[in-house]
Amino acid sequence: MRSLTVFFGGLLALSAAHPVNLNQPKGAEIRSIAKYGIYGKDFAYYQPESSKVDPVVDGVKISRWEGGSSKAVDLVEAQPYITKIEIPQGHPLAFPNASSYWLRDDVSYVVISGNATFGNTSNPVHGYGDVYWVMAGQAHGPVFNVGSSPLVFLAVGMDFDPQYSSQPSWYNPSVNWYLTYERSYRRVDGLADEGWNANPSPHSDECLANGGVYNMNFAADSNTMPVLRVKWAANCSIPFHYHPTGAMYFVLYGQMYYAGDFETDKAFNAGDSRWVRPGFAYGPEYNADAPMEITVFGTDTPPTFGTPPEGPYKVQKSVQVTHVFDHQPGIINHTSTKEL
Repeated sequence: MRSLTVFFGGLLALSAAHPVNLNQPKGAEIRSIAKYGIYGKDFAYYQPESSKVDPVVDGVKISRWEGGSSKAVDLVEAQPYITKIEIPQGHPLAFPNASSYWLRDDVSYVVISGNATFGNTSNPVHGYGDVYWVMAGQAHGPVFNVGSSPLVFLAVGMDFDPQYSSQPSWYNPSVNWYLTYERSYRRVDGLADEGWNANPSPHSDECLANGGVYNMNFAADSNTMPVLRVKWAANCSIPFHYHPTGAMYFVLYGQMYYAGDFETDKAFNAGDSRWVRPGFAYGPEYNADAPMEITVFGTDTPPTFGTPPEGPYKVQKSVQVTHVFDHQPGIINHTSTKEL
């Protein structure tokens, strides 16, 4: 378990009187930053126009976004890499191919739309908004589109680079055999557990009349992170706030907006994602004239509705790190002349 202590720059001056986009909901909760944040440092967007697209193979489209570090880090430190995979309807082949694979770093798969199985087609189905987390070095897959529509999912962590060699050994003094090595966060399981509960943030009468905002929580367990799903009725908002340990937003359907990033609030559509660093205050975040749903990472601590402490923002969090290095070739034992 690695304990992190990270400092971010201080928050700039705040003002309730700063001009806001006309699309924002009206009300006392409107409050934004007098000088906006810095893209890539305070927040980052994952949208089609900023992606790098691989050549399409067998109808499968792969889009990639680089992260904020060349090494695997928790989202509390920097934005992750994201790879978006789009598999067409009726696609008969497994992805990436018929074999299982492993990755050098932990990965979280987020299903945006469609139905997927990770492994053979009889494995549990992951539908829209569901998450499948896998520890680095753990063999899994391949991925199958088992629905009647296109499958769109994200691989969140480092750049998606499947490895097909033998699974890394567990025989290492640093490796804990008793840690969780994979976990599913599925809506059907959440419904069977606590289901949907009213979002505790204050909401307008219009929002409540339209159906309100509801949360489905998946608590942290052992070495696995918590995950939150939030379902919004039309024309709802969450007031000005910051995330003490940062956050990642994944839009599943509908449109979402974030006030305080730029002067004009940009629409986020299904498949778009946003990272925000710990301690960066913004808001409100709101949706359009139609229902919307998101999956959220970073709910280790709940959002704080107010301004962060003055000065540089210090954050602490304990995380479990797993990484796989290349095999060292040509090892010669000191007591032997035979090359291993």
